[in-house]
Amino acid sequence: MIILAFHFYQRYIHFIPLFKYIDIIQVHDIKFRDVNQVINETLPALRKLKEDGLVRHIGVTGLQLKALTKVIESTPVDMMLSYCHYTLQNDTFQSKLLPLLHERHIGAVNASVMGMGLLTVDGPPTWHPAPSDIRSTCLKAATHCKERGLTSLPELALKYSLRNENIATNLIGMMTPQQVEENVHYVETLDSYDREVMAEVE
Repeated sequence: MIILAFHFYQRYIHFIPLFKYIDIIQVHDIKFRDVNQVINETLPALRKLKEDGLVRHIGVTGLQLKALTKVIESTPVDMMLSYCHYTLQNDTFQSKLLPLLHERHIGAVNASVMGMGLLTVDGPPTWHPAPSDIRSTCLKAATHCKERGLTSLPELALKYSLRNENIATNLIGMMTPQQVEENVHYVETLDSYDREVMAEVE
């Protein structure tokens, strides 16, 4: 697939004046692939594109921190995206991988700050892999916030993740214009939240 992308890029780049290079190419969700193949074949091919000036940055994405760590320790990358591991419910990204990224000057992208729906008012979708005890705990947290009436669980979740200055970017999925407006408001009022409720939920 990477070879097909490379040939397509070479063939059509000269016909699109504004399309001089790709900012970032990521090897997505490496847990579904042979990690050794990603290290020994895919990333070297992407590095060649970078050396040729066709790509500015290369990286990997995934859920399993063990696989991401293996890549980081084995071969150079510019950025790494992890999802569901730096949230109000699960912050293992902070202790297990973020120090290594910081040490090697690798950009950290944190995705799914709502834990793929765990930390929303409506809860996660039916296909969510979280066990029932985690689902139940997150639902209790959402109910607690609602009963306190001062803040919402999504607000606390978003502000919790955004406070970490060692994370370059947080990716947040939104489904409605209302969610966009709410999240923009949360960002604009980042330092304004009920710290007592935050401590109770944590």
